This record gives sequence, structure tokens and C-alpha cells, in this order.
Amino acid sequence: VCFPIFALALQCFLEKIRKQSHRCDYLKIFFLTGGHQVLAEGGETFSTFSAGELLSMWAEQQLKELTSEALTHNVRVQVQVVHSGSGIFVYDQNVRFVNQFLLPKVDDARELAVQEYKSAWSGLFHVTTTLAEGAPARVSAITQSLIPFRPAYIHILRPKAFAEKGVLFEDGVEFLNFDAASAVPAVRIPA
Repeated sequence: VCFPIFALALQCFLEKIRKQSHRCDYLKIFFLTGGHQVLAEGGETFSTFSAGELLSMWAEQQLKELTSEALTHNVRVQVQVVHSGSGIFVYDQNVRFVNQFLLPKVDDARELAVQEYKSAWSGLFHVTTTLAEGAPARVSAITQSLIPFRPAYIHILRPKAFAEKGVLFEDGVEFLNFDAASAVPAVRIPA
């Protein structure tokens, strides 16, 4: 499922760039999060690490050509696999993973934007998360941790369609800015 989800997320990103009337340089960094869980009955583990590594290699070979042919903008794409090891279904282990591994990579990307664009960095640095499926503990930990960045969301409505039907559905992808995708903060109700 990783490849079609990534392809849809990339397509959504490229469509946004195509709509830009002025020429810009873009650096898109994809952080592919993965993990594994030892099965309760002591069987083999299921890991997304290998899929992430394959996707990263595929991206390096194919996406440079795709972005250079399809756009008049200078677009660079990096794919970084961030693997948590076991515990993908355990909330506190996901919080630890996000704090120790994922957020430092996001901070490195932000620092790169600060160095490149100085005081204008905040208007040029954007975080987007792709919501498709995954362990609720992982999705929740990542979503909560990214709130300070006011991320946009790419919501993939039918992530398993490729596995089930062998096709990708463009209409099954929606791009939402932070305000459209975020719930209103909790409000105290007087007693």
C-alpha cells in the first residue's frame, strides 16, 4: 500500500505546484515513518522498513525525472525513512519515537529553511501530513506533535483500493489546509 499512497501524495503536491504562476524553487522532503510489531503468538514480525527503503530508492530514480519533465519550477525531492522499531501500536512508544526521531528531522528541515531564507523562512516552510491508514497510536502521536507547525493534510480516502482493484482513484484524495482539517479547541462548559 506504501507505493500508491506515496504516489497519490506526490501527485497532490505536484498539482499544487503546477497552479503556481510564478517560478519558484521547491524542496520537498518526505519522511516515511514505519515500524514493526512482534506478533502476540510469537510469529514473524511485520515491518514496513523494507517497503520504506524500496520506496526511497524508487523515488531517487524516478521522481527526479517526473518533476523535471512535468514542471517549469525547480523541484527537488528527498525521501527519508524514519523507522521506530517495535511498538507501533503502543501510544507512549510512539510519542517517544516522534520526540526522539521524527521531530528532530523536521527541526533539521526547518533549520535548513532558516539558513536558506533568513527571516522569510516561516512563510516558505510548510509541513503536510498524509493520512491514509495506520496504527491509531502512531497516527495520533504524529498528528498531535505536528500541531505547532500548522500542517496541511492530504487525506487518502481509499488507501487499499490499489491492492483490491489494481487502480488509484484521484478523486479519493483531498488536500486540506490546517484550518479546514483542525477541530475547534475544547471549550469549557460552565457548571
